[in-house]
Amino acid sequence: MAMDITCIENKNIIEANLSDFYGLNLRDVPVKNPKPQIQVEAKPPEVVFRGESASPAKVKSRGGFTPRTRFQSPDAFKLWPVQLPRARGAVIDTAYVSTSRYFEVARSYPPGGLNRYVYCIRGTPNMVDVAASLGRHLVVDEAEFAALGGIHWTQVLGWIEASDIRDDYLVDEFSNDNFDRLKRQGKLHENPDYDAKWDKFTAGRAAPELVGFPKDHAARNQEPWNRFLDKSVKDYALDFIRPNKDALGFGKDFPLQLQAERPKPAKVVFYGDYLWPKEAKRQGGFRTSADGLSKLRPPPVTAYNINTMLHQDKLGLHPESFFLAAHETFGAAAAEAAAKAAKFGGQFDPVVYTVHVTPNMVRAGNRIAAAGGIVWSQVMTWTQVPHDYSLPRQSVPRRQQLYKQFKEAHERGVKRLFEKNPDYDTKFDQYASNPSPQPQLFGERNAQRKLVSFIKENGQAVGFADEFPLVNAPRAMYGQESRLVKANNPETAPHQPGFFEQVSSFVKSNAIAIALLPAVAVANLIPGLGELADAAEWAALSAGAVEEAGLTLESMAVIEQESTVMGGEALIADSGLVEAEQGGAESAEEGVEEGVEESAGDNDQSIQEALSRAPEVPSHVPGGKHGRVRVLEKSS
Repeated sequence: MAMDITCIENKNIIEANLSDFYGLNLRDVPVKNPKPQIQVEAKPPEVVFRGESASPAKVKSRGGFTPRTRFQSPDAFKLWPVQLPRARGAVIDTAYVSTSRYFEVARSYPPGGLNRYVYCIRGTPNMVDVAASLGRHLVVDEAEFAALGGIHWTQVLGWIEASDIRDDYLVDEFSNDNFDRLKRQGKLHENPDYDAKWDKFTAGRAAPELVGFPKDHAARNQEPWNRFLDKSVKDYALDFIRPNKDALGFGKDFPLQLQAERPKPAKVVFYGDYLWPKEAKRQGGFRTSADGLSKLRPPPVTAYNINTMLHQDKLGLHPESFFLAAHETFGAAAAEAAAKAAKFGGQFDPVVYTVHVTPNMVRAGNRIAAAGGIVWSQVMTWTQVPHDYSLPRQSVPRRQQLYKQFKEAHERGVKRLFEKNPDYDTKFDQYASNPSPQPQLFGERNAQRKLVSFIKENGQAVGFADEFPLVNAPRAMYGQESRLVKANNPETAPHQPGFFEQVSSFVKSNAIAIALLPAVAVANLIPGLGELADAAEWAALSAGAVEEAGLTLESMAVIEQESTVMGGEALIADSGLVEAEQGGAESAEEGVEEGVEESAGDNDQSIQEALSRAPEVPSHVPGGKHGRVRVLEKSS
C-alpha cells in the first residue's frame, strides 16, 4: 500500500477555482446579498476523511461506503441538499457519500454524532468539490468532497479510532495537524485491503452542473449554473463519471459496483515457490521465512503481523514473517513463484502448488495468509511454470467471453497441466479457510501472543502443537542448497522430460484463462480430488468463480509488482520506513541461510564451488525494476 498524505497549504479563492474550469469571472456577476468569499485549496486532495460509526469489518462487508439511495429519484443526484443543515438522525435520498478534506471536520460531522472511527480515504475523480461547485451560494463550509456513487473499501487507506483522539489541546479545524500527530503516534490502522491502483488518482473537480438549485433560486439565472438547465442532473452525473467510469468501477449506469465481502470462505488456493516437490516433501511442506530465524535468535515482533507478509519484498531489515501468501488465481501464484525463483532459485523454473485450505488461513486483501506455513499432505497438485512468467496485460473479457476461453482451455487439455500429489490426505476435504475476520492479526500490539492464540485454536488440522515452527523440518532447504540440488540431480524435476515444454506452450496459448484460473476449479479436473465436470460445466464454474470473487488481472498485477524483486532497498527503523538508494538487501531467507552456514564452517564456499561445476542451465532470470522503492510510513 502506498500512502502519501500531504496537507496542501496553497490556497485560492473559490472564484479563481471555478475560473480555472470554466473561464469565468464570478466577481462580475451581480448577486443579491453575496456571501463572504470562501477560501479553498485549488489543488484537489490526494486524501479525504470520513467520520463513521460503522466498524471496518462492517464497511468491508458492504464493499465500502454506499450512498443512501436506490438511484431512482432525480433529486438524489443534486448537490444542493447535501450541504444543507439537517436534524440529527435525519436521512436524505442522495447519491453521494460525504467526505472532507480535513480530519477534524470529518471527525465532528455530523454535530452530536456518534462517530467511532475516522476513515482516511484515497481521493478519486468521482469526489465532487462541493464548495467550488456552489461558489458563493454555499450554505455551510465543511471542505466537503461528495463521492458520487460511493467509495470502494479498497480505497480506504486506514482509520483512527475515536477513543485514540484526545481533546486536551486546541487544534485548527481546517487543518490536518491532529491527524499527522496521531499518525506519527501509530494510531492509524492501515487497511490491508488497500489497492495501490488508486495511487494515481486524486479527488475530483468542481461540478456546477450537479448542484441542482431549486426552481426559484437566483443562481439558476447566473453563470455558470444557467448553462446546465437543458437536461436532468442525473444525465449530467453520468457525463461527470464517464471519463473514469471503468477505472472507478461503474457499469453503464449507477450504482458504483462495490465489491462486497465474499460470502464463502476459500476451499482451495494456489501457492507459488522456487522449491520443487521433492524438496518441499523432504522438509515436510513450506516453511515461513521466520521459521529458520527463530532457531538463531528471537524473531522481531513484526514477524507475527500479517502486514509484514503483505509488504515483505519492500522490507530490507526485518522482512521475516510467520505467514505464507497464497492466492485464489493461478496467475497471481505463478507471478509470485517467478519472483521467488529470481531471488532464491537461480535460473530454475518454479512451481505452482494447489493447496487445500485449513482454518489457520485467513483472507488478507487479495491474498490468503497461511499462519505457520503449509504442510505437505495438504498439497493437492503441482505444475511447473516458466521462470519468466508474467501476467498478461490484456483487459479481462466479459463473462461470456471468459466462459468461452475457459471452455477452450478445457477442451485443449488444461487438466494435463496438473500432477496429482500422491501424498495428499483427504482429511483436508472437510476444511475451509477461517470464515471470520481476524483484525487482531493485522495489529502490532501483542502480536506474538495474538498469533499464537489464533493458531492454537485453528491449527489442529495441520498439526500445530504449542509453539512455532509448524513445519519443523529436521533439515530445511534454502536457496543456495536448492539450486545445487536442482543442478546436480535431474531426477528431482517436478515432471517427466517433455512435460514442462507442454505446460509452457499451453500457458502462452491460453494466457488469460490460465492467469484467471480459480483454484477452486482445479479439483474438478483431477480424478479423486473433486467432482469431475465436462468442458461446459467446468467453464461455467470457473467464469462464475472469477466474477463472484471480483478477480481481475489489474488487481493481480499489483500483487505481481509487489512480489517483484526490487532493485532498491527499503529500510525499517524506529522512526518508520524510509527510502534507501539503489542497492541489494539480503532477504530474510538468505540471511537465515548465511547464519546457518557461518556455524557450519566453510559450507558456503563449498556450495559456491559446486555450483560453478554444475551443468549449464538457462541463463535468463527475470528481474525487478531498479531504483527507489516507495514505501509506507510506519504506523507504530
